[in-house]
Amino acid sequence: YLSEEAPEETYRALRAMRLALTDPLTGLGNHRHFHERLQRELIAAEEAGGFLSLCLVDLDDFKHINDVYGHPVGDRVLSEVAARLRQGGEAFRLGGDEFAVLLPEQAEQAAVATAASIVDRLRGLELEFPEPVTVSAGVATYPVQGVGRDELIRLADSALYWAKEHGKNRVHAYRPEVVDLADFKKLARGADR
Repeated sequence: YLSEEAPEETYRALRAMRLALTDPLTGLGNHRHFHERLQRELIAAEEAGGFLSLCLVDLDDFKHINDVYGHPVGDRVLSEVAARLRQGGEAFRLGGDEFAVLLPEQAEQAAVATAASIVDRLRGLELEFPEPVTVSAGVATYPVQGVGRDELIRLADSALYWAKEHGKNRVHAYRPEVVDLADFKKLARGADR
């Protein structure tokens, strides 16, 4: 027996679950949702013997946009970026100006092409200020490069760091020397340098 209020309670519960997994500004999945989906996609790729690529995307010089044009403009930039990221795969906002796109069944070459398409689409973003909006992206692929969730994230992040350090507005795929360089530079900036 279900009371007449059951549909309303169910609706509220489903809405609360959706809100818990969604970034309110962009409508993309949030950090928590990203980690859950990445883990599920890794399991699916392992069971199928297939690929899963992770593309991390970061806006170039976003702090400058917020500082010069204000946070409402920065929020509009984030919303516009999110709309274009949806076209590349399942997208998530990890926080600030950092995003992730899951690319199931895409090996490295296809994933880099998808990431390049995202970078190109965002380069064409026109808003109410004269400066171009650009992003950098880093790609890592399971099982060729990373096997666990945290490792895949770390490798994609290192590739993203390389793209930022070498001119921004570009895509870079993970390479072992990229991680070594990124880790070395992070250590060089730390207290133990």
